[in-house]
Amino acid sequence: MANTSNEAKFISLLISHLRTKGSILVEATADADADIVSTALNSARHYAYVTVAANDNDIPILLVHHLTVDMYDITAISQTRLKKSGEW
Repeated sequence: MANTSNEAKFISLLISHLRTKGSILVEATADADADIVSTALNSARHYAYVTVAANDNDIPILLVHHLTVDMYDITAISQTRLKKSGEW
């Protein structure tokens, strides 16, 4: 995006739209790994379908480490792999 004001407005509009469709979104102000993992694990306690898209190898490792038997499965998708393969 050309300027940060337009980018912020676009992100706000996108978040609002996705929330009205039932998506759970968390806006991170710093490194988002902990927020992503925490949200995914909490969601997996209540929802049968949880998908996490990330471009960081730490996230799937943290998810596997903290996943317990009382949670639903979590699908992790690598955004880095999608970008490299042209499927992005």
